[in-house]
Amino acid sequence: MEEDKKTLLARATFGEVYEEYICERRQHWGDRHYEDHMKMISKRKKVRGGVLFPLLGIPLSEVHAQQIEDLVEKEAAKRPARVRLALRHLRAFFRWASEQKKWCELVDKDAANTRKTRELAGKASYKTDHLENTIFSRQCDQFLI
Repeated sequence: MEEDKKTLLARATFGEVYEEYICERRQHWGDRHYEDHMKMISKRKKVRGGVLFPLLGIPLSEVHAQQIEDLVEKEAAKRPARVRLALRHLRAFFRWASEQKKWCELVDKDAANTRKTRELAGKASYKTDHLENTIFSRQCDQFLI
């Protein structure tokens, strides 16, 4: 019986465990944070899916640093800010899973925290497509005159 339970747990997918994580942690999060988690795993028809969507069907025991590096490399060029957010979510998820009795043996706690993954994701940079306050105030003054 104990062996059957271990076998069932070993077959649990990343998606199943991630949903358990979301359900358990939901009470500690605000609405926006919860929505970010849901968008990361969503499958949208007209737009590409969430950043973490490709991992959902993989058994949790088979999610390793190399898969995450490949995912980050693929997605970082198109949506770097979402990839960095996804990595923060993944690191938190892996910490949570490593603290759970039933998942701790199956999860690689540092899978999303390799140097290569961080380098591929890049650092956040300043936005350059915004109006500065001085330009905005001058434009507003023109309309008020």
